Amino acid sequence: MAKLIVVVGFVIAFAAGWVVALRTHVAPESLVAPTTLVPPGPGRHGWLTAELNLRPDQQEQMKKIWSDTAHRGRQEQDDRRRAFRKER
Repeated sequence: MAKLIVVVGFVIAFAAGWVVALRTHVAPESLVAPTTLVPPGPGRHGWLTAELNLRPDQQEQMKKIWSDTAHRGRQEQDDRRRAFRKER
């Protein structure tokens, strides 16, 4: 008798889950994020500029910050390469 109750309970729970899944099913197309971002190119700005709504003077400040950071990082990597070559 206990086995029958467990089996019936399992079947009811399974059926309830199946019904809920069918009622809340979301189409796969709606799960994909819209791709409205335009890649940077001539006369275009990057996605960060668009997201932050940067003014032209702010864009110049960001360019300066990122170019300094990139230059510093490149310099550090070059220094490490030289040190490794010298060590070998």
